[in-house]
Amino acid sequence: MKVLRTISTMLLALLLAGCGGTTVPPTASPAAAPATSSVPTPTTPLTAPAATPVPSATVLDTHIEVGDLTRDYRVVAPPDVSTREPLPLLLVLHGGGQTFRDAESYGYDVPAMESGAVVVYPQGKKDPLFPDRPGFAWNAGAADTGVDDVAFIKALIERLTTEYAIDSRAIFILGASNGGQMAYRAACELSDRIAAVGDINGVLLVDCQPSSPVSVIDVRGMADTEWTPPSGGGDGCLPRECPPLADIQEAWRQIDGCTGDPTMTTIAPDSVETAWAACDDGTAVAFIRAGNADHFMYGVNFDFVGLTWAFLVGHPRSAGAG
Repeated sequence: MKVLRTISTMLLALLLAGCGGTTVPPTASPAAAPATSSVPTPTTPLTAPAATPVPSATVLDTHIEVGDLTRDYRVVAPPDVSTREPLPLLLVLHGGGQTFRDAESYGYDVPAMESGAVVVYPQGKKDPLFPDRPGFAWNAGAADTGVDDVAFIKALIERLTTEYAIDSRAIFILGASNGGQMAYRAACELSDRIAAVGDINGVLLVDCQPSSPVSVIDVRGMADTEWTPPSGGGDGCLPRECPPLADIQEAWRQIDGCTGDPTMTTIAPDSVETAWAACDDGTAVAFIRAGNADHFMYGVNFDFVGLTWAFLVGHPRSAGAG
């Protein structure tokens, strides 16, 4: 239980913002939204603790020019990265109002280093509609901010595959809340690069027509009543309404051509996985309903970091995929 409590705490900030929230220290008063904003600010935000470095991992903070913008990101690589090949690649997207440093505190470094993978933490840009908010956000489809984050992720993948011996069949992306929404968008528009996508309490906000099927794992806190409620609505997709979880699940089942009845698995008390394994090109679709967890993952009772990582790395692109 101590491990689960630690994981839950690390991921609170990841799920803080629903698209438009802000992150402030626990002892500070919540930052007020601009007067013109229709997006509410959480009343009890928590900040993720400082990331615990993985022993001997190589950490690099750097940037890339995309269009007329400088985009920042962090790379965490195994200590013996120069002698390993091919390497899986995982991109982890922070929540709204956060930075790539917050994203690293979620805990994906540990299982990725154990698997000999490169983990990359891209950073969003200030939302031009609300420039005074702390942290950064992603142009995930709720409202066009004018920032081409898909181009950023594409350029980042291209650079990383030249700098490291990345396995082109094992490129994965994961995010939560606003970051999960962006991970979904990237998977839809860069399906020729991304093999599998993970989402934690985000939603699919774009018309998704990938050129190749993409494996999906989605974790949803069923006790989230404010940001991305399973029934739809909430404040996490403003100015739009968040779609219901059932609609997103059915969309991915159809997108990936999954057939037959799903397998229902109880992975923890009140937490059930609905999964299809018979999908196009060897892909799979899995939706986990975490019964007692809210948007911040309070109440989660299973290791969803390890679970989502295991799903992603277990679903590389098939040899025959486009």
